[in-house]
Amino acid sequence: MNDFGGREVFPADTRFGTNYDNLFAPGQLFVNKRGVRKSGWEAGTSGKAASWVSRYGSVTISCAGYQLAWGGMNEAGLVFSTFSRLADGMAKFPGGSAAAAVDHAFGLLAGVSASITRWSFVCDAGSRVFYLKSYKNPKVRFVDLKQIDFSCARPTAMLDAHSEHEGDMTGAFREYSHDIAAAHMIEAMKYFRPGTSPALVRRVLALFESFSCKPERK
Repeated sequence: MNDFGGREVFPADTRFGTNYDNLFAPGQLFVNKRGVRKSGWEAGTSGKAASWVSRYGSVTISCAGYQLAWGGMNEAGLVFSTFSRLADGMAKFPGGSAAAAVDHAFGLLAGVSASITRWSFVCDAGSRVFYLKSYKNPKVRFVDLKQIDFSCARPTAMLDAHSEHEGDMTGAFREYSHDIAAAHMIEAMKYFRPGTSPALVRRVLALFESFSCKPERK
């Protein structure tokens, strides 16, 4: 199990972009610490929930809620997403500056966007920079992972994916809020898993919030 739950991961010498297309629009960004012991909340094919320790810190974006990441990048430059629609287009990029590559990626994303595109993100894995645009805020803003403290000493942090920022929003994250996270997850489960009770959502969130972080040895 890798730090991104076994999903598709891209190497650090690439730039990657994708759109999130869905009727469900709310989203949250999270700063996730390294060294956190995590587990799933549903049993896998083995009959047990998977468990692992996050080797790297990461910035993730989620439509479903805390610890249910839809996409993101870790501090080592590994990128993951539930979709990889732009792999061919990025491979055809003729070359140029990092800024040109990011602009190229957002141009490709715009070309395949839909009326229900809620956000687009581009990761410059080499520079460890996560770029974002959303339908509520089409201005490009970014998170520089190199400037983030991913140690256990820092509280988990979050930020609305549609926040009204522009440019560098690395310092805009605020300390994790249980109330905001719970409200978001309950709303999300009504859409993604109709019939899921708020009580079950709160139990799952309590599990996620109980994950412990082990400080690095000096």
